[in-house]
Amino acid sequence: MNKLDGNLLSKIITGEASPAEKEEFYNTLQNSQEAETDFYETKSLWLKMGSQYQTENVDAAFEETWRLIQRNNKPTIFQMVRRSLKYAAIFFTILSLGVVLGYLLVKNTINYPDQGIHKFSSLKGSLSTIELPDGTKVWLNAGTELTYKEDLENKQRLAELKGEAYFEVKHREDFPLLVKVGKVTVRDLGTTFNIKAYSSESVVTSLIEGKADILSEKGNILTALSPGQTATYSHKTGRIVLSSLNESTVNAWRNQKFVLTDERLEDIFKELSIWYDVEFEFEDEKIKDARYSLSVKKETSLVKVLEMLRLTTSFNYEIQNKVGQPDKITIY
Repeated sequence: MNKLDGNLLSKIITGEASPAEKEEFYNTLQNSQEAETDFYETKSLWLKMGSQYQTENVDAAFEETWRLIQRNNKPTIFQMVRRSLKYAAIFFTILSLGVVLGYLLVKNTINYPDQGIHKFSSLKGSLSTIELPDGTKVWLNAGTELTYKEDLENKQRLAELKGEAYFEVKHREDFPLLVKVGKVTVRDLGTTFNIKAYSSESVVTSLIEGKADILSEKGNILTALSPGQTATYSHKTGRIVLSSLNESTVNAWRNQKFVLTDERLEDIFKELSIWYDVEFEFEDEKIKDARYSLSVKKETSLVKVLEMLRLTTSFNYEIQNKVGQPDKITIY
């Protein structure tokens, strides 16, 4: 059974590993589930502790992190981290330390090389604001991942999104930004827009300012958006439905609110699961299609939100607390 070497892991996380050491490290992860789990958990704890240390003390910071992991019973310390992250309003960004991300990116869907790739994430239950190297400002909703790369050869900026993000693009006529989301790509033409892609079924793009094209996988223009329009792309049908933008709804999540209008209960629970880091299970499938409207601050407790939803329908719920993993809520 392969185990991670603390010295090698330190070099990987701090960006000091040689090509041969990177290869050794990634081979270890591929051949050992235990090593892979340790890597994810160590990285999570490292990021959580990292804000306590100055840059010049990075080696000492890692030594302290590794010491804690070696000293404590692993399930206990890792459950503590998971539990604290569930309820804390924490966000983090992972910049382009290609060595740290190389293994992770191999398992994703991005087809370009990992050199120069930047990866940013926002934890469940938190929001984050980042600035890309080109000056573009991006807000990441809970549970969102964004990768970014500048393709100098083809003069384009490439990004891939999973989750929801709001972009204020630093427009460059000669260096467009393309955001890949599932089967479609949003191309900026001097733009402020929001993309919501939590669901595997659709991509919702709302244009606030400027212009944007939505492209097919082959690069063909599916539609050209104008300010005040929302385009909903269905992965199942390949069709786009245009509607008027509700800017208050689009901006709600950045203002720490849930604002959902005439949404299916199943879709509402998907939103709640990402923010509160819980899992929902339906015993009665018919309840999924019941429609609700909801407007509430995200600081509201989950139980109170559930009670608010119950005021307009007759469903019950049961919460099962789980140690070290998301709590489970059964709807019946």
